[in-house]
Amino acid sequence: MTFKVPVRTTQGIEKVAVELIWKQGGLCVHRLPELPLFWSITHVQSGRTICRTRRKATALKAAAELLLAGDWTQPRTKVVKDAALHDVAKAIAEKL
Repeated sequence: MTFKVPVRTTQGIEKVAVELIWKQGGLCVHRLPELPLFWSITHVQSGRTICRTRRKATALKAAAELLLAGDWTQPRTKVVKDAALHDVAKAIAEKL
């Protein structure tokens, strides 16, 4: 399964297709095209990275924890305003 994520290039921001290893409840896990040693946990609706790590197993575990924190199927505008989701995402990112 592929997904297009925004990547900053010399031309600006372009959408690049990546292979997903996990997708559920508004989140997905994939390698970062611009940093292929890292795994990204991404909000599907916005294409924005929530956090990243070098280990695939760590990314999958963190994604599962994030999924339990709330409704990630919401649009970016609602996710950004959800203080509980923000706090959990920040705490998980700090552990990575």
